Amino acid sequence: MSSIKAASSASNSVKTSATPESNSKVVFYTSKNGQISSNGLSQADYIFEYIHPNGSLYYQAIFQKELPQNIAVTESLKSTFLIPNFNYKTTNNISLNSSKSAASIFVTFNSLLTSNNSQISSNFMYSNGSYYHYKNKTRDIDGINNTPISVSNVIVQFVNTSVKDNNLNNINGQGTGYLFFCGKGLEIKWHKEDSNPIKITDSNNNPVFLVEGNIWWIIIDKESSVVFN
Repeated sequence: MSSIKAASSASNSVKTSATPESNSKVVFYTSKNGQISSNGLSQADYIFEYIHPNGSLYYQAIFQKELPQNIAVTESLKSTFLIPNFNYKTTNNISLNSSKSAASIFVTFNSLLTSNNSQISSNFMYSNGSYYHYKNKTRDIDGINNTPISVSNVIVQFVNTSVKDNNLNNINGQGTGYLFFCGKGLEIKWHKEDSNPIKITDSNNNPVFLVEGNIWWIIIDKESSVVFN
């Protein structure tokens, strides 16, 4: 897998993220008949994707600035994942030494099926500095502004428990996952206890850097699959 040679956090090229402010808005998206809306997601700062215990696919998006027009279903930030203070770099200031690329990412949900009994997947294709999201084989388009949905970073987190009551903070313990940016993949480890923010490190327990920009964060069980190349 990839490894990152990161400069010291004292470098001028490094910025530390702030936890989303309390006035940030959270929007829940629920799938209906196997379909889930993407309206407004092109303007979201964080997009969480997970399976609800009822078997439905959910998105949970955080908007740190203004909400897109025609988006009305919001809740307070208190029910959202306790996001860590990541260190961010620009693409020009992040150094990668990778033995395997991640220009394409395929995340298949073990427990979800489409109407024709094929498994549902959340996929990404890297182009011009961003990961473009695909629902199965179809490019994901924001229905509000007709903009393809893209992100700078993709996080995949393997968990042993399901998300209950749409509260991502119920996920505690430790595990593994992947971080993708700049067309590369990195194995990560995560750890979370009680009401503390989740901690993300690389496989050597070093803090990870992300590329400046937004994040798509997928929470899946270990029976689901992640393939990238």
